[in-house]
Amino acid sequence: HGNATAGGCVLALPADWRVLREGAMVGLNEIRVGVPFPYGVSMLLREAATARVEEVALFGRNYQGPEAVAVGLVHEIHGEDAFDGACRERLQELIEHTARIRDHLISVSLETSRCAAAAHLQKPGRA
Repeated sequence: HGNATAGGCVLALPADWRVLREGAMVGLNEIRVGVPFPYGVSMLLREAATARVEEVALFGRNYQGPEAVAVGLVHEIHGEDAFDGACRERLQELIEHTARIRDHLISVSLETSRCAAAAHLQKPGRA
C-alpha cells in the first residue's frame, strides 16, 4: 500500500507479479547514499527490470506510475480505490494458472515415467 524503496524494492523483486498503488514510489535509491548492491540484488534486478536495468541500478531513482512499469520494476499500477480488488483478482488468476501448470506437469511427469518403465520392461531378456 505504500512505497517500495531500497530494501522494500529488493523484497518485491523476486515476486512473480508486482502491483504498485498509484502515487507510491518504487526504486533502489540506496545507491545515492553510497550503499552498493550486493551481488544477489544485482542478479534479481537483471531478471526483474530488464527494460532499463542500467538506469535503475546506476542512478538510484524512485519511480511512480507508468514509468515504474516502463523500467520493469512493477507490472501494474492501480488507484487506491481499486488497489485491493485488483490485487485479489490478479492473485486468483495466478492461483488458477499455477494449478493448470501443476496439473500439466504432473501429467507429463507420469507419462514420462510410464514410457521409461515400459521401455525398460521391453528390453531383451526382461520378462
